[in-house]
Amino acid sequence: MTAPTPRPGILDIAPYVPGASKAAGAAKVYKLSSNESALGASAKAVEAYRNCAASLHHYPTARRRRCAKRSARFLISIRRVSFAARARTSCCSFCRAYVGEGDNVIQSQYGFLVYAIATKSCGGEIRFAPEEKYVTDVDAILKLVDDKTRIVFIANPNNPTGTYIPDTEVRRLRAGLRRRYSPCSMRPTRNIWMRRTMTRAARLSTSSTMS
Repeated sequence: MTAPTPRPGILDIAPYVPGASKAAGAAKVYKLSSNESALGASAKAVEAYRNCAASLHHYPTARRRRCAKRSARFLISIRRVSFAARARTSCCSFCRAYVGEGDNVIQSQYGFLVYAIATKSCGGEIRFAPEEKYVTDVDAILKLVDDKTRIVFIANPNNPTGTYIPDTEVRRLRAGLRRRYSPCSMRPTRNIWMRRTMTRAARLSTSSTMS
């Protein structure tokens, strides 16, 4: 019997290195790349957390369902709303659903490294689109698309650079994908996954992610 070996891509994953937490001459450092805020958490979020402190031993499924219903009023159908603990969980789940050996995923050059980690963990190839002055380049992304492309990840504003592209560029990216990749010709929203993080909305660096 042979020893178990990890699937292709696993051993190619470099350890994730978080940003520095110290700086010379600074008594307190706020890591913007980790969504920390010098303003502290939202007062309403702190109040809500304290109110549920006595029920932290309960499984969160029911509470997530209520939160999803409230979120769906402002977003889309509740059937398309899901929650995950941190971005890594949601990104890895998404890649496991759509990416396999021989497939590729595209992200910007200095984009969120979890995209690459999630892709490699599924045996996929990660492709980095060059950036201009640390800004996502739509044309560079489109040049990398082929019939094996399964996902195009962009963070907007980008993490960790903080730069962003306007709505017109995001729409141009989607239009370009529709021309180059036939599955993107499906009805609107069917092929788009939007992840919103409560970290930024309520300044909670330890909160979950809504997808």
